[in-house]
Amino acid sequence: MLEKQSARLGLADAELSKADELFARQNSQTDTERQFLPGVDECVFRLGRALRAGRLEPDSWGFNFVRSILRHCKRRGWEPSEKQLDAMRGVLADLAESDGALIDDGGDNDCAA
Repeated sequence: MLEKQSARLGLADAELSKADELFARQNSQTDTERQFLPGVDECVFRLGRALRAGRLEPDSWGFNFVRSILRHCKRRGWEPSEKQLDAMRGVLADLAESDGALIDDGGDNDCAA
């Protein structure tokens, strides 16, 4: 059946296997990894809080991207593209990393007064 469809569409076997590899690579996350990815609503909520709290540097790419997303999400029926959702998750991950750098780990390089 697949051979008939690929022949009808003019696709070679090499192209089909390349498409299968790409699909497998894009969907290689396990169920537990997908479980911890924030959804659209959570991303919008957390990014809005980060913007209002001043955690994003003004006039940076992330600042402008978040402002754009917050503006567009007010439209009825708006859904982010996969690329936008990945970028939203990336900004949240960057914010989480920057928070982690501020935590005192009790290392020896602390200046004692």
